[in-house]
Amino acid sequence: MAEQSQALAVQKFNTVKAMVEKNLGAIQMALPKHLSPDRFARVFYTTILKTPKLLDCEPRSLVSALIQCSELGLEPINALGQIYLLPFYNTKARRYEVQIIPGYRGYIQLAQNSGKIVDISAHVVYDKEPFELVFGTEEKVIHTPKPPSERGENKVGVYARAVFANKVVKTIWLWTEDVYKHRESSSGAWEMDWTTKPPKFKLDKDGNKILGASSPWRLWEDEMFCKTAIRVMAKFLPLSPEWKKMESLDTVAEAGDSQREPISFDDVGEIIDITQEALTEGAVEATDSKTEDLKAKLGNLKKDEKKDNPVGGTTTDAGEKEGGKLV
Repeated sequence: MAEQSQALAVQKFNTVKAMVEKNLGAIQMALPKHLSPDRFARVFYTTILKTPKLLDCEPRSLVSALIQCSELGLEPINALGQIYLLPFYNTKARRYEVQIIPGYRGYIQLAQNSGKIVDISAHVVYDKEPFELVFGTEEKVIHTPKPPSERGENKVGVYARAVFANKVVKTIWLWTEDVYKHRESSSGAWEMDWTTKPPKFKLDKDGNKILGASSPWRLWEDEMFCKTAIRVMAKFLPLSPEWKKMESLDTVAEAGDSQREPISFDDVGEIIDITQEALTEGAVEATDSKTEDLKAKLGNLKKDEKKDNPVGGTTTDAGEKEGGKLV
């Protein structure tokens, strides 16, 4: 059974790879000049191999997601934390599709790409960290971060700061309760009962909504605080078409809906639905060499990623970032 599953994964990977190679021209047209389509494809393959559940997604949705990432000019490298590709179950279509989840560093990168923002950042403040908040004719936050063992357990709030090219500085502050109001509107944050029509929120014994076990609000709350602050800051920023597109994708993901767009790209014949039953013992043996080739490709991709990624370090498994029906 394990060999059959591995052979099936190889077949799916090869299908997606063929579709990507067929559309490298379209990807290159959408990419900024400083990004290579070949490197972009390598990063994409690495992301898939690091998150095998993506191979359960409808192949066209994988390629569509890659094209959308190229339009944003952001690479789905998990270690950079700019953008993530995750499996999402579309209850209407009854299939897995790819969901694009923007990280707050992706918003920062797009803001800096505009050329009108010199610097932009966001930071969470904990209850045992000294900070001073001043607004009025002068906006100022003085914050002294402490290590996790000393900063306390409760978040006081989060602030974002942007420095414009004309040297104007804008600072915004959100109390924790303000952030949670934004979280309240995110359907993807909460555990849902998808058997009902329409789906309903699952409640605890006290009648409160339950954060999804794999919701980013449960697993990466600090990052979500920063992302919320950056998005609130957006009303003061010169927004590019790329920012607006990513914010739109983010809004759809938060609503727990499909991001599938009617993107035009060259297909590779008919997508064959390979089932476990179709994989006979002979077929599995025939794909053994392909499996070994795939393992070798993964090793080469890891080397290329380390060489191309200026940040360095290892790539976090994006499959762990889940929320709502993200799996």
